[in-house]
Amino acid sequence: MLFRSSAQEGTDEDIFQLARIGDTIAIEHLRSIDPDTVNAVNKYGHTPLILASYHDQKETVAYLIRNGANVNYTFMQGSAIHGAAFKGYTDVARILLSKGIKVNVPDNNGSTPLIYATLFGHNEIAKLLFTEGADVHMKDKSGSSALDYARSLENEELLRIFEIKNNKR
Repeated sequence: MLFRSSAQEGTDEDIFQLARIGDTIAIEHLRSIDPDTVNAVNKYGHTPLILASYHDQKETVAYLIRNGANVNYTFMQGSAIHGAAFKGYTDVARILLSKGIKVNVPDNNGSTPLIYATLFGHNEIAKLLFTEGADVHMKDKSGSSALDYARSLENEELLRIFEIKNNKR
């Protein structure tokens, strides 16, 4: 889940750079010219929402969603929730989850947002994802699940939640 630099040739008003730095006012200006700009895709497959999520731009994430950004757009590195889970941005994850983002979509490595949150010790996000229906048994391409990673990392907090609540599902 390492994002390549996606700055494109052009002006300072590049939608992708603006999303990355959280310049919602400039994005609003671009959107007034072209409403579809909120779902633009750059040469790396990133959308403004994915970049804003990956860079913890909460206000920009909320603005983009309010103005029609597709929360469930995915590319080879996942979706907007993958970035939030990977980086540990709980507030961004909450915004995305409140808008119905799908939680069990794997990236090109088979990793789900729950796997990233578990691997990187972002327990609060892992709990949010689990509560929203994230599957602890989905396996990545190495054959490991979020539950497997919680066990190998001896993350007692997540193990209690995954194992106790999972038995009630």
